[in-house]
Amino acid sequence: MTNTLIYVLRIIGLVIFVYIIYALLKKYFFSKFKVNKWIIIGLILAVFAVPLILSSVLVFKMNIIISTIQSGVLVILFLWFMDTMGWGPKTAPSKTKLKTNKTKYATTTVIKSKAKPNRLKNTDMEVIDIKDIKRKKKK
Repeated sequence: MTNTLIYVLRIIGLVIFVYIIYALLKKYFFSKFKVNKWIIIGLILAVFAVPLILSSVLVFKMNIIISTIQSGVLVILFLWFMDTMGWGPKTAPSKTKLKTNKTKYATTTVIKSKAKPNRLKNTDMEVIDIKDIKRKKKK
């Protein structure tokens, strides 16, 4: 009974510790650069296979500390892989970003044609000045 309780508490402690380490790594290390998903899969396979190969070739014995560290590293790499694939939780956009996006796209720009002064010089058209019409209406 006590062995199973210790085992369960050790697993819960490992989960909490690994998640805290992953959150810190994600904030300060993983966000700094982008890595291809195949590199992460290669790292996962290496962390999984190297202790197995070492134990069979060099008579390397896996104790509980080494297996716990290996499990933690595997979980961290798996969570990193999930984030790079986009399967992680989606973060809500902040309110400041929403306000800047709304103001950026709310006003549509009006394209005005370029004035062509030579066109009026070469034609015999009568130019109607709008300011003169407004002045005559006011009087």
